[in-house]
Amino acid sequence: MSEKGIMIVTCMGESSRFKGWGPKWGLTHPSGNIMAAEAARPFAEHWTPHVVVPDVPFGPSVDQVYEEFCKAGMPDTKVVTLDQPTAHRMETVRLALEMICPEGDPPVLVRDCDNLVEANIMPGDNAVSVCDVLKHGPINPKELSFVDRRNDIVWDSHESDLITRWFCSGAYAVRRASMLDGLVVETMADAIGTLVSRNLNVRFTAADTTRYFDWGTGDKWRKFRRSYRTIFLDIDGVLLESSHRTFGKTWRDSTPLDVNCEKIADLYATGHVHIALCTSRSDDARVGTVTQLKRAGVPYDRLIMGLPACGRLLVNDVVEDRFDHTAEAVEVVRDEDGSLIRALKEVGL
Repeated sequence: MSEKGIMIVTCMGESSRFKGWGPKWGLTHPSGNIMAAEAARPFAEHWTPHVVVPDVPFGPSVDQVYEEFCKAGMPDTKVVTLDQPTAHRMETVRLALEMICPEGDPPVLVRDCDNLVEANIMPGDNAVSVCDVLKHGPINPKELSFVDRRNDIVWDSHESDLITRWFCSGAYAVRRASMLDGLVVETMADAIGTLVSRNLNVRFTAADTTRYFDWGTGDKWRKFRRSYRTIFLDIDGVLLESSHRTFGKTWRDSTPLDVNCEKIADLYATGHVHIALCTSRSDDARVGTVTQLKRAGVPYDRLIMGLPACGRLLVNDVVEDRFDHTAEAVEVVRDEDGSLIRALKEVGL
């Protein structure tokens, strides 16, 4: 594999749109990783993360940030600390590069810490990740940068200026770090626009974003987190016809409720649903139960066996001033195939 480039993940902002939340880049993603690590992860195969954080007493330590990135599968991460607040993104990038590569001239990718972007950008590319407003609206133009895109070439780029339907989604690459020297701009979008307008020999590719989520405000972050669910499902009577250990239709003889099983498979395929299956079947029936579930095409993350054959109650915590429901419950008619679809629709699934 060719040598990796430098990925700068900027985490210097004061998170004014996340009042009372702490540093937004350290918020926990549903995956269990911090926001900044999830932002970096799609590019980590070809770019080494360099996380730029403020050196402040109330923030996470260098070791804590490094541990979080290691946990997310990026053990080559470097953490760069700046002891003074920066005025804007480009100042953060400039100071970080002075510390990271005082003599070299590596390829550089600059990543926002508050969104998820998947795009094909490789070391050596001059590229900007772009999204189509028509596919990812509604948007607030004042919060975004836009590009003049002709075929796959970026001809201009402006902050908060709705010049086309294509907006910068948050990944900016230059072939050499020195290309950013001396630019009197505040954002990477304006830096790209300046480079393109100054030099006719410099071309930037518009890299189409294949997956995008904006986490830039508290409301957007809550909306994103609500798109993830952990679903606890009883097996017998919901996914398989109800059965008994010994009498009548036994555990090994129960047939799948096909429509219900297909619904769970579809939800699981989105990647936003964690499935925990529960049953009062004893643990000595695990092998047979796993075989039945596999035959019925039911995917799952956890299988909890040996629960008492009685009612179930789920208790979860909630933050009082954020008005988010963190626990919901539905009931379905035993052995009624299709009832699960109606029940889950009531809770937005």
